[in-house]
Amino acid sequence: MEPEVHIIERYFQEIKNCLTMSNIKCGRNEIDLLAINPRKNKRYHVEASVHTTQSFALKHVDSLRKKKFEVPIIKEKIHKIFGEGEYIRMLIVWYADKNIRAASKRKYHVEILPMKTILTSLILRSMSRRNPKGSRDDILRTVELLNRGFKFVYRKRNNRR
Repeated sequence: MEPEVHIIERYFQEIKNCLTMSNIKCGRNEIDLLAINPRKNKRYHVEASVHTTQSFALKHVDSLRKKKFEVPIIKEKIHKIFGEGEYIRMLIVWYADKNIRAASKRKYHVEILPMKTILTSLILRSMSRRNPKGSRDDILRTVELLNRGFKFVYRKRNNRR
């Protein structure tokens, strides 16, 4: 599994309170993540397209929609797992401005969530825990360590001034 999918999965588990399945095989295709919040009865089909070297445009949403969300075998697999009913199609990207996110939702019915939002949510969750003992989960532990590192760098930088 790609590192970004691990991070996204922990976000859905920790922040969205979802049960998740990742890397679901569909013939030659693969679903990155399916998530369900049983209390809110919200279901998500999540695909990651996190590239830090290129900008993200609306034309990319259309291409990814056809490749990741509209493939019949993928839709059949989701129907088999989720059953009848609606689900949210979500695309995780490094960055997309508000206009692209709004247009994607309106035109393609695909919600875009920036990776920055996911990382920020996990960091804030790690900061809000009282007396953290250190997570046993690789992703959460990495977030905790990065958070401590950032605090150290910030303090050191401010003490120099």
